[in-house]
Amino acid sequence: MKENKYLNILALINNYLFHPLTIITYTVIIFLNSEHYIGFMNANVKFSISLIFAITTLILPALFIPVLYFFGLISSTKGQNKNDRLLPVFIIIIMYFFAWYFMKRVSMPIILLNLVLSGTICLIIAGIISSFWKISFNTTGFGALLGFITYFSLSLNLNVLKFLFFTVFFAGLTGSSILYLNKNNPAQVYFGYILGFATVLTSMYIL
Repeated sequence: MKENKYLNILALINNYLFHPLTIITYTVIIFLNSEHYIGFMNANVKFSISLIFAITTLILPALFIPVLYFFGLISSTKGQNKNDRLLPVFIIIIMYFFAWYFMKRVSMPIILLNLVLSGTICLIIAGIISSFWKISFNTTGFGALLGFITYFSLSLNLNVLKFLFFTVFFAGLTGSSILYLNKNNPAQVYFGYILGFATVLTSMYIL
């Protein structure tokens, strides 16, 4: 019984650390620590870029979800029913477009702008599917991260093998946590990986 309690806690911590909203920020951090020429910028500049992404694509959207709950627009922050999933997704999509517009105005490099657009496209498709089938947004996020890393490797010829190893490891851990907590069934978990990977990789090549 005690062991199950600790496993539940570890699974929940993992799901919060790798919440779908964290994915773009993690992607930017990986990119800024790669061999791309942008990665050789001053450390303060890289920190500022990471902070901008963290605030606009992670912190502000994450803070908005409890607001929806406080005003009774959603019944739970866990996304168990359709409305509790779709309304936050709709709000986050709008916030991501504003984030993209802001970053464009401050002349953010095009590759970083495309990260936001690709993530937004992935979120739109996931939201549409979620309106009739409860896919895993957590594994969709990890699939997206794998898609970004694959693009960095194949298109930009960056050596991101170490990042790929850790991403695959934590992607598997996250999927296992979701199944352990019974948040999604296996089909929803696996489809999330495929959707995130395919959508982001395709979007990055098109953009």
